[in-house]
Amino acid sequence: MSGLAGVYHLDGRPADPALLQRMIHRLAHRGPDASDYWIEGSVGIGHVMLHTTPESLYERQPWSDETGTLCLALDGRIDNREDLVLSLDAAGFHLRTNTDTELMLRAYQRWGVHCPEHVIGDFALVVWDGRRQQLFCARDILGLKPFYYCLQGTTFCWASEIPPLFEQDGTPRPPNEAMIAEFLTGTVVTNAETLYEGIARLEPAHILVVRPDRSETRRYWTIDPNRRIEYSNDDDYAQHFYELFSRAVQCRLRSHKPIGLELSGGLDSSSVVSLLQALSRTNPQDRDRFHTFSLIFPGLPCDERAFIDDVTAQGLFPSHRIRPQAPALASFLDDVLRYQDLPDHPNGAMSNSLRALAQQQGCRVLLTGSGGDDWLTGSFFHYADLLRTLKLGTLLRRLHADRPLYCDRSSSDVFSSPLMQFGLLPLIPQSCRNLGKWL
Repeated sequence: MSGLAGVYHLDGRPADPALLQRMIHRLAHRGPDASDYWIEGSVGIGHVMLHTTPESLYERQPWSDETGTLCLALDGRIDNREDLVLSLDAAGFHLRTNTDTELMLRAYQRWGVHCPEHVIGDFALVVWDGRRQQLFCARDILGLKPFYYCLQGTTFCWASEIPPLFEQDGTPRPPNEAMIAEFLTGTVVTNAETLYEGIARLEPAHILVVRPDRSETRRYWTIDPNRRIEYSNDDDYAQHFYELFSRAVQCRLRSHKPIGLELSGGLDSSSVVSLLQALSRTNPQDRDRFHTFSLIFPGLPCDERAFIDDVTAQGLFPSHRIRPQAPALASFLDDVLRYQDLPDHPNGAMSNSLRALAQQQGCRVLLTGSGGDDWLTGSFFHYADLLRTLKLGTLLRRLHADRPLYCDRSSSDVFSSPLMQFGLLPLIPQSCRNLGKWL
C-alpha cells in the first residue's frame, strides 16, 4: 500500500510545489518508507512508498525515463514479471533495474495506453507523457488499488484517497445524495461515483487519458462470457484449477519480510495455507517465512478453532490467534474524519486487531481467502441469463430451488425481490439505471 497524488493544470499554469507537498502529507500513513515528488511545468506527480517486495527497496518514485519526457508513479505490484521481461527484451527494451516501476514504464513505452492489458497484478498508476502532452491513468481489473480524481475548471487532481483532493482550492464538497441513498439501500449501481459531487473514482479495469482539450475513459478488460474450457473428465478440471490456483498464490510471495496468512478455518483461506504448507515440505527454509493469523470466538457457534487446528497441524508455520475486539463507535467516527469517506462495516473492522498483530510480527504482505466465495460459490445473477434467453421454465424452477438460500431476504418491497435484483436489474442498461437514480 503506497500512495499517489498529483495535479495537472490544463491551461499550462505551473504546478505548485506547496500544494503537492500538502497532498503528499495527507497520504503519509500509506507510505512510511519514502516520499518524493516530480514537477515539470504544469504537471506535478507525488508518491509515498511502502516497501513490500525486495525490488521495492531500490525503487525511487516518481520514476522518469532517460529522456525525461516520461514520468510514472505506481501504487502496486506486478505478478507476471517474467513474461513481461521476456516480451520487453524481445522488443529491444533493456531494463536498468529489476523494479516493478521500471517494468510498468517500459510496458507503457512499448504498448502505450494498452499497457494494462499486458500486466497482471494489483495497481493504480499515472504516467505523464510529455511528448504526447497527456496524463495516463489506469487501475487493475479488480480495483484493489484505489484511484480518485477531480476536474475543477482547468485543474485535474488525483490521489489514492479523497482528503488530498481537498487541498486544492475550489475542490467541490457538496454531498452526492444519490450515492448516499444507494449505499443506505444496499443497491449501489455505479463504481465511479463517490460521496461528493465532482469527485469520481476510476473504475476497475479502466484507463483515463487527460489532455488539454479533452479527457476520455475506457474499459480495457472484461470477462468473455463466450469463452469455455472443456475437458472430458473432472480430474482434468481439478488439475487445471490447481495449476492456476498455485500460480496465483506463488506469484504473490515476493516479500523481504515474513508473509502473513489469514486463516479463518473456511475453505478459501485454508486452501491458501494448505498449498503453501505442501510447497514448504520441499523448501524447509520457508517454514519460518510464513505466519498464520486467526480470529477465534471461544464459546460461540462461529468459533472455527477445530478447523484451524486441522489446517495448522499439517505444517510447521508459526500460528497466532486472537480474540476480536468490539470496535468502538469512536473508531468509526475517526475513520470518517480521516478518510472523508464511509467507514468499514463492523464485521470487517473486527479484523483490525488481527492485522495489527500481523504488522507487529513484521509482515507487510498478508494473503487472505477474501473473494473466494464471490468467484467460486456462484450467485443468483444467472437469473438474468435465464431471462435474457427466455428460459422461463428453468428460471421458475431455479427460483423455487433457491428459495431456502434467500429466505432471510423476505421483503414486501418488490424491488428487493431476488428476481428483481438479480434477474431484471442487471438487464437494464447502466445509463437507464443512472437516470432512474436521479429521478
